[in-house]
Amino acid sequence: MLQAGGGWVHPDSLIAAAGEGSWKAQSYGKDGVLLTSLRRRSACSIHYQFPVIMDDRPSIIKKPVVYDLAAYYDMKNRKMNVDWSLQTSASPQLSFRLLCTTIPKCEGRPLAVFAGTDPDVNMISLPIAGIELKRQKLLCHPADQGYL
Repeated sequence: MLQAGGGWVHPDSLIAAAGEGSWKAQSYGKDGVLLTSLRRRSACSIHYQFPVIMDDRPSIIKKPVVYDLAAYYDMKNRKMNVDWSLQTSASPQLSFRLLCTTIPKCEGRPLAVFAGTDPDVNMISLPIAGIELKRQKLLCHPADQGYL
């Protein structure tokens, strides 16, 4: 599990527990439990505990990939509304950081910055003051690699 400060926490053991019946549990790999339903009642334990061996930090195979990004300026509320979609075949978004600038390469001071660690967020509203839409072209884009 990713904590707000960026550290990772993982369990040191997994427990499978239930009443007496027709089931059993066994270790599956270094970090899993395989539960099996049996056809008939057996003399299985009602509590199993297995050690977990995990890396300090999970390896992410594919970075999140943004395939659709849209933004529009709400003149009445003076906010930039931005929403995005991620490819489902890539890793999920664990955090995001979005910049709104007038310069394509993110140079200079951004008009607005928004960051978060909620993996379910895919739309935000950025409060922006002093925008002259007739004079500027606004760009909203991911801030860094590995972020949205």
